[in-house]
Amino acid sequence: MILDKVNQELVDYVERNIIPLYDHFDKAHRRDHVQMVIRQSLELAGQMEVDVDMVYAIAAYHDVGLCEGRERHHIVSGQMLLADDELRKWFTDSQLQTMAEAVEDHRASSDHAPRSLYGRIVAEADRFIDPVTIIRRTVQYGLEHYPELDKEAHFERTLQHLHEKYGRNGYLHLWFDNSSNAERLEQLRQMMEDEKLLREIFEKQYVMRNVDRIGQMEQRLDRVVAVILEMKNALADFDAIQEDVRALDDYLGSDDWKSDLAAEEGGLLPSDLKCGVLSEDGIWNALEEYREMKVQIKNENESD
Repeated sequence: MILDKVNQELVDYVERNIIPLYDHFDKAHRRDHVQMVIRQSLELAGQMEVDVDMVYAIAAYHDVGLCEGRERHHIVSGQMLLADDELRKWFTDSQLQTMAEAVEDHRASSDHAPRSLYGRIVAEADRFIDPVTIIRRTVQYGLEHYPELDKEAHFERTLQHLHEKYGRNGYLHLWFDNSSNAERLEQLRQMMEDEKLLREIFEKQYVMRNVDRIGQMEQRLDRVVAVILEMKNALADFDAIQEDVRALDDYLGSDDWKSDLAAEEGGLLPSDLKCGVLSEDGIWNALEEYREMKVQIKNENESD
């Protein structure tokens, strides 16, 4: 595996501290996305004379700036890379500057070409083109960021974004003639020109919102049912200890309790006999907590 060629200490640091950041981004930029960009970047790097450690780190940091929003995420990502002092264990200042510039240049809508080969590598890897995946990510992004739109408006937004970015006059640029992206981009464009096919794919992705929501609600229902069952069992157990409570209340401070305490203090009882009931606090605290819970249950019932 080409990842084996990357410094393993660097990989360990990135996997522990950087990759988890993607778990908090939108569905189109989660952990699977950065892992794909890393994989694609390293595969491209395998065909060139470049520093694979630099390529790996650039790919790992390329979208971390999404923590401050999408608009300037490429700039913020570069700043975060430069600000991470841990990286100085593996890279010089000059290398870090090149890496930050590559991260800044990766955005498809950038108004200039990447300033280095490293920038072209991560830009190309970030453009890994799988037609269905691109449509799915476009729909997911719209659902997360424009929840106020109805279904038809989401479809129109999907069409607009696809044509603006991936259309024949779109702003997406491919940086390597031998990249497999070119063939897949043509496949995507043909799908975009077939609105019936595009609508079918959109419908399948759009309904996933219902699937996700139903799944979330099912999880909530399962938790509610489980807690209710636990509460029912707990209340049944609570009612069942009434006789125990009365017996303990009568026993505490009684002649029997005093006699048992004297036997314990006189060393007359077996050494392995549990004698928590002979501590005034033991029974007293348990009875007080019982009474407090009984009041709380009564108040809850009255409030309902």
